[in-house]
Amino acid sequence: MKTVYMDKKYQVFISSTYRDLIEARAKVRDAILSMYHFPVGMELFGAANEDQWQIIRETIDSSDYYVLIIAQRYGSVIPEGHPDAGISYTEKEFRYALEKGVPILAFLLDDDVAVKPEYVEKDNRDKLNAFKKAVKTGRLVEWWKTTDDLAQKVTVALYKQITRTKRPGWIRGDAVDVEKGLKSLSERTEQNQKLVEENKVLLVENQKLKQKRNAVLSW
Repeated sequence: MKTVYMDKKYQVFISSTYRDLIEARAKVRDAILSMYHFPVGMELFGAANEDQWQIIRETIDSSDYYVLIIAQRYGSVIPEGHPDAGISYTEKEFRYALEKGVPILAFLLDDDVAVKPEYVEKDNRDKLNAFKKAVKTGRLVEWWKTTDDLAQKVTVALYKQITRTKRPGWIRGDAVDVEKGLKSLSERTEQNQKLVEENKVLLVENQKLKQKRNAVLSW
């Protein structure tokens, strides 16, 4: 019988800049779906801004794993007057996932891959490099060259992470009912067995009484 662990489905948060990585995100999303898990990301929230942060934060809180994809853009920077001003929304998501202890799987675009000029960071190059350095600190990262390559590496890394770390995940309601039903059935079977044994004892005792009564009557 399948175990409850195998029946678990996991929510995976996909974090990245958007315009330059639309195809990459779609490939990763489809890869996660092919594993029968649930990908979530900015497609659900619209443009990144402080008004959406509460929803994003709650979504990361409920996610089991966090997949970070980095190419050659740093992303939209949080303006002055807001918490975490000066860093990108992508980096803010990363910091929050790190703070909450959500397992992070990071995938960086190989530096040798040609990128369209409009997708190469110009204004915040130092911040991008510092962000990459922070991401590579304390964890292994994967380097990717094509979106297919990325999707394959995400699939392998996620599978390994799932087998190594226990996360809450989601369990089908009927799977939980089956477990409860089996436990209840086991308890009832045990009780029934006890009643059968007690009944056997009573039958033996009753037989002995009948024999004694017949012996007295014949005497």
